[in-house]
Amino acid sequence: MIELIEMQRYVFKRRTDGIYVTNLGKTWDKLMMAARVIVANENPKDIIVQSARPYDQRAVLKFAHYTGANAIAGRHTPGTFTNHLRTSFSEPRLLILTDPRTDHQPFKEAALGNIAILVNI
Repeated sequence: MIELIEMQRYVFKRRTDGIYVTNLGKTWDKLMMAARVIVANENPKDIIVQSARPYDQRAVLKFAHYTGANAIAGRHTPGTFTNHLRTSFSEPRLLILTDPRTDHQPFKEAALGNIAILVNI
């Protein structure tokens, strides 16, 4: 059984060996919607891409390099999106995260600051 009920709609079927096969049509629709949200921002500097996971940090840096967005690869400093007194304070229009479990702190801060969030699970 799939642990996350929300993810069941993206599963096409389960193989006999226990591997879940992704429904590419629905996944593609969500990817296109995410691309539209990213392109809707006039200034790419208003986008922050963030990941604390070591395996995702290279992808975050490459995405930021090619799109002109800001990257935060590594540990998130608490208060980055909520504490105006911090020198590293930032108020982006869009926050892109790679893992909501690892990046729970920026997720909470962005929600408090009314910042749009895209999460890749």
